[in-house]
Amino acid sequence: EEEALRSYQTALTFDKKQFPIWNQVLILEYQIGLWEELYNDSKSCLEYFSTMPIVYLLNGVSANLLKKPTQAVESLSVGKSLLVGDKRMEAEFYGQLGESYFQLKEIDSAKMFYKEAIQKDPESNLLKNNFAYRLATSKTEMELAMSLINQAITRSPSQANYYDTRGWIYFQQGKFDNAL
Repeated sequence: EEEALRSYQTALTFDKKQFPIWNQVLILEYQIGLWEELYNDSKSCLEYFSTMPIVYLLNGVSANLLKKPTQAVESLSVGKSLLVGDKRMEAEFYGQLGESYFQLKEIDSAKMFYKEAIQKDPESNLLKNNFAYRLATSKTEMELAMSLINQAITRSPSQANYYDTRGWIYFQQGKFDNAL
């Protein structure tokens, strides 16, 4: 992946107006976990392709991971407004907005965005897991958090991170034996 990324980055030096090349760069940076590079490159890509929702989403994701929630909200809001008829991607935007608002400590807005995300994509165990984790961390709506994570575990019982989230919920409730 790293060698492929270097090759695509080299290709961009010759022609920055080819979205398929940008797309590969951004996807590889995401897969490798190069958040700072993804943040900066997605901003550069938007100079050429300002109507591509996926670029705004990747910029928002990287901003959230870099603890830049205000920048994430700006990018995600613009990108979400460009979507037409893609409920799963729309759910991703809403989920990332939920993440941003949890970071901003605007819990009511965060919960509203996460609930909207799950409404758009009720099959997404990842959204349910992330929302449950954030609810537990903020110690709000613990019953909802447990319901969400139990739904995710029922649908994907081999995902260890879902059990980790359930343990975190129990820990936050003071149910240490259950957490263990």
